Amino acid sequence: MNQAHKILILCNVFDFTAYTRRATLESIAKLSPGTKCISTVSYWFPQELRLHSDHLEITPFFYYFPYQLIRRFRILNYINFMINRMRKNFHLEDFDTVILSRPHNHIFGPYIKDKKKIVILSDAYHTMGNTLDETRKVIEMADVIMATSMALKEVYVQKYYSITNKEIVYWPNCVDLEVWDPKKLNGKKSRSLNDEIIVGFAGNFMEATDIHLLYEVVQKMKNVTFILAGKDNFPANAPEKEVFQKIISAPNVNYKGYIHYTQLPQEVMTWDICIMIDAISEHASYHHHNKMYQYLALGKPVVFQKNHNDYESLKEVAVGVTGSAEFVEQLGLMIQKIRNGADFTEKAKYMASLNSSEKRAEQLLSII
Repeated sequence: MNQAHKILILCNVFDFTAYTRRATLESIAKLSPGTKCISTVSYWFPQELRLHSDHLEITPFFYYFPYQLIRRFRILNYINFMINRMRKNFHLEDFDTVILSRPHNHIFGPYIKDKKKIVILSDAYHTMGNTLDETRKVIEMADVIMATSMALKEVYVQKYYSITNKEIVYWPNCVDLEVWDPKKLNGKKSRSLNDEIIVGFAGNFMEATDIHLLYEVVQKMKNVTFILAGKDNFPANAPEKEVFQKIISAPNVNYKGYIHYTQLPQEVMTWDICIMIDAISEHASYHHHNKMYQYLALGKPVVFQKNHNDYESLKEVAVGVTGSAEFVEQLGLMIQKIRNGADFTEKAKYMASLNSSEKRAEQLLSII
């Protein structure tokens, strides 16, 4: 792809610890040589500065003052910007297009007025609550908004900001196929009819998790082995904490705790079916999981609690349900299909390939 624009990406260190977002940004750079990145980080916490890429030149942009003051006082924003400019010798005038990946990137607004601004509107867990005002500022700057779910595109922007005059593009999350590559992993040997079926879940346990749904599924399917991977983030005295403890104490549950993302693909590779258990909520309706495509990339079928219709095109390999009764029913049917010899592997991998980080980068560059 020929480079038509000089592109600058504004992000932060979290974009380079979330490897799917990192892969997408790197794919943009690979397809558009000369793309550069500025990543924000506190000057006072240099241990957070984990910025390395084989494909993308990254310049740290330091907060020399507390971010809360920088966003509040223009003079501090200006001083902070000029210190970075002098110390890092970067020149925004070298670029004609800027991609903003986070709401707090609005602090660059005064310095990129003449640029084409592409704003990535990510899942609403990061754009609700006390970030609403910041999100408004960055949305109002945008020439094009890339929304990671249909509900963000069609509901969220209008509901919270009454903005109807912006170009908004559906740009869902994706998968890094270099990380989630079954050829690099040790999979199961050929299955026999008597083999144990393993159902797995990977994700942190928190408010957004329908822990009561999981409890009912585990209790009603005692002949199925469940593997759970993720941090327990429930508060110590929360009722959900007690439910979670009951789940991981069940004889058919193997709780492995947090598994680092570099080891997670190998763990998932040993499962037969993956589940996703978001609670039904407004937040979840805005959330489009990259985990869906990670599971599919390893050839795993998925049963998930349905909060929206974003995964409709995946229905041959991913079944959406509502509530525990339907979840148990459809998970049972999926297990029976596998026992009867059904193989979802190639179809699942194909669907993941259509939703790779490289495909998302191609889409974004075509819009630019």
